[in-house]
Amino acid sequence: MYVWITARKIRKGMMGDFLKVWQDPCIGLPASPASLSSPEGPNLYALHPTDDPDEMWGLGFFDSRETIERFKQSPAASKRTEALAPFVEEILWERQFEAQPWTESDRPLVYATYFRQTPVHRFKLVCICPSAKDAIEQADALMRRAKSSGFAEPEWTMRAYHHRDDARRACCRPQGMPMRA
Repeated sequence: MYVWITARKIRKGMMGDFLKVWQDPCIGLPASPASLSSPEGPNLYALHPTDDPDEMWGLGFFDSRETIERFKQSPAASKRTEALAPFVEEILWERQFEAQPWTESDRPLVYATYFRQTPVHRFKLVCICPSAKDAIEQADALMRRAKSSGFAEPEWTMRAYHHRDDARRACCRPQGMPMRA
């Protein structure tokens, strides 16, 4: 997957007008059958940096560099750029990126479940599982057993680690562990 990002400085006080044009269905996107999204064109997003209300990044997802170039050179893209131009003070930068997806199989994790039966007790490591689903099922079973034994407020938390040993060492550090009731 490829990502095309254009950072623009929008003229002061014109962001609302810019976004109306950006989202105007009459200013269509170039048809791009090879795009990842749909025959109507690529998925485009408007990102606003939180530290500058007059900056806007346009973000588009494509399946190849060639698709980006076809998109940029199409008559529909020219029409779109022309419609947005009155609101743009400056193009700050424009870049293309190759996006590599991260999946669990790329970097295997283990999931550790920690459990405590009352707020005054420390969390204790109770299991290390190969998947988050397994860890949650183990925690749910522990919760049911604890409640049936009379513990009113049992708590558990789950963390992902790259190594089993990291999960074991972490159980000795009770501070900073998020709780899930």
